[in-house]
Amino acid sequence: MSIFTKDSVTAIADTAGISLKDDVLNAITQDIEYRLREIVHEAGKFMRHSKRQRLISEDINHALRVRNVEPMYGWTSGKSAKFNLITQGTQQIYYVDEQELDLDDILNGPLPPVPLDVTYTAHWLAIEGVQPAIVQNPSAAEIRQENFTVPAHLTAASSTTSTASTLTNGHHSQQPQQSSETLVKTVLTKELQMYYEKITEALTSSSEELRSLAVQSITKDPGIQPLLPYLIQFIAEQVTQNMRKLHITHAMMRLTRAVLDNPNLFVEPYLHQLIPNILTCMVAKRLCDDPASQDHWALRRYASLLVSYICTTYGATYQSLQPRVTKTLLRAFLDPVKPLSTAYGGIVGIKALGEEAVKVLLVPNLIGFGERLAAVMDEMDEEGRAGRKEEAQMCKDAIVEITTTYARQLLAERQAATEAAAAADEDAMLSDPADDVRGEIMDKFGAFAEDVCQALWPSINGSR
Repeated sequence: MSIFTKDSVTAIADTAGISLKDDVLNAITQDIEYRLREIVHEAGKFMRHSKRQRLISEDINHALRVRNVEPMYGWTSGKSAKFNLITQGTQQIYYVDEQELDLDDILNGPLPPVPLDVTYTAHWLAIEGVQPAIVQNPSAAEIRQENFTVPAHLTAASSTTSTASTLTNGHHSQQPQQSSETLVKTVLTKELQMYYEKITEALTSSSEELRSLAVQSITKDPGIQPLLPYLIQFIAEQVTQNMRKLHITHAMMRLTRAVLDNPNLFVEPYLHQLIPNILTCMVAKRLCDDPASQDHWALRRYASLLVSYICTTYGATYQSLQPRVTKTLLRAFLDPVKPLSTAYGGIVGIKALGEEAVKVLLVPNLIGFGERLAAVMDEMDEEGRAGRKEEAQMCKDAIVEITTTYARQLLAERQAATEAAAAADEDAMLSDPADDVRGEIMDKFGAFAEDVCQALWPSINGSR
């Protein structure tokens, strides 16, 4: 039996003023039924893919578009239309009781707002393991309701901790709010919790062997990405709380290097947290209890290599990274209020950033810094304060080493240019590049010029 009767086709034809013969009526009825079944079948696919059990007009429109047929207009997926029944002779006709609208009222009325297109927005699911309280995320009440239905095997990692913390001498103690430590243990698996505890204990221990093993494990372990935010937080806390404990701050810098060297860790989102800790270990005023006997200079040099590695590796991705680091180092180098230990960190940091940083930042400021060093050393000779004199000497040695390397490379470039010019024109009168470089050193290097010339003298003498 046909689902679309001949009477329906005849009624539609009569509204258009068309008279159909019986054979034509049969053919049209069969074709309409076939097309209807085809559209409904296609619309059912959209309904099932949308995880619904009710067919809506949007599904029909999608099916029509798939068949390259113009979709229906005026039908929405909102409130269902109400059909009324009228009887015309022996025929039962259903129609939609629609409201009549005056076109003049529509044309003279204000335009409706433009419908918004489908858009996508991003929001934070969790930050540092903590879910922010925003509209897109579930509320605290919903989370508590979900916790009541969490399977037992998913909460096994936190059950031991929560039980141990809520039982005191066989009695339950009230906990008004879950602590951050419990949150860490809830997010991480039990194995990662144990690994984190062992690593942090080894890094803060007094045994160099344990610290080396912990750093080696962090460098190579492929499955510690979930631990990364907690390791970054651990570094920040230890550097802040143990500024005078040299072995701990040095261990934190080694841990930072291990995190950066591990190819299985995605470190880029945490660079803004790592860099301040590294810069602190470079330009801090004091990094140990006894600067005279403890080598805090090595920590500053090691931290400068970390900054250089980060700028080299991630500088192309983050364009403002190296300029911001450079600005901090230059301020530490030139600020006369800051101690010379801070200036030393700025000097070795600029050196680690490369030859161009030395040429642009260090060399133009050598004369003024040399005068500052000379004044400090003269003052220390009078007062007999060996500590500050050592700081001045370390800054001077570092600058002499850096500028000697810079001048030696400059001399090699000038000699190569002179040889190329002589090969091109044998009769040309060319100046000695060693004399040109020596004159430039005396003009730009200030109080460090004599030391640099003494270090370069064998090269200059050989060129003559």
